[in-house]
Amino acid sequence: MDKINGLPDDLLVKILSYVPTDIAVSTSILSKRWEFLWMWLPNLDYTSRWCRKPGDVGLRDFIHKNLPLHRAPVIESLRFHSNSPDIKPEDIRRWIEIAVSRHVHDLDIDHFSENENIFLSSFFACKSLVTLKLRSVTLRDIPSMDGYGDGFVFNQLEHLTLCVCRGDSPSLLGQLLKDSPNLRILEISVMEDHVDDVGISLDGWNQPSSVPECLLSSLQIFKWPQYLGRPEDRDIAVYILKNARHLKKTTILADRCERFVTQRRMIKELLQALPARIC
Repeated sequence: MDKINGLPDDLLVKILSYVPTDIAVSTSILSKRWEFLWMWLPNLDYTSRWCRKPGDVGLRDFIHKNLPLHRAPVIESLRFHSNSPDIKPEDIRRWIEIAVSRHVHDLDIDHFSENENIFLSSFFACKSLVTLKLRSVTLRDIPSMDGYGDGFVFNQLEHLTLCVCRGDSPSLLGQLLKDSPNLRILEISVMEDHVDDVGISLDGWNQPSSVPECLLSSLQIFKWPQYLGRPEDRDIAVYILKNARHLKKTTILADRCERFVTQRRMIKELLQALPARIC
């Protein structure tokens, strides 16, 4: 322990960055010096590891108390996965707002929010966002790209993961494609624990009035694990495959138990829908 204590603070923070956030937080009891070292971590991961007891009240209070006081000038990544009813949309909104104010690069949110938007308008002005992963969340009223100086909402976004477990997922996907001109990786999926709860029908896929810039110039990787084969799924997949001019890798897999569509049928349907020049 004496040898470790002889290391400079920045190196200790570097070491802490290699362990889960809850383990890093536990080092605060070691000594006065260690009490706030974890608060310089640039990557914060709040997931089910924190659920020591039923409910997430402890986690909610911990984040409320500590996130506003976090000392890292830039939050490189914030990961939050919890469906506890104790955590409300207004809690998530506050945490995301803090992350945006710290120029967050990677944001990964999995929280079922019924029909209440968990994103404030400031989120759509986040120019630092590189990776966005959304599962179960409600994202409504995305501002028009015309309202921003450079014409795009997420002009740095390169990696988008979107879980299509909600009826409004197709319209959300279309808007995000439109407003992310530099997107390189797109992953559409249904989380394993959501498959049994997914209805067969989604809101109709209304393709953008013009092909999004990311499909014309930047998208290179398209992944769709847990493809369910709903008509809207097929329409979305075909639209992307037809219009993505620079795709290098495409992976589309039926859900592992093939409850909704077999791998064979999926391939046949997609090939039949695509122009011959693409096949």
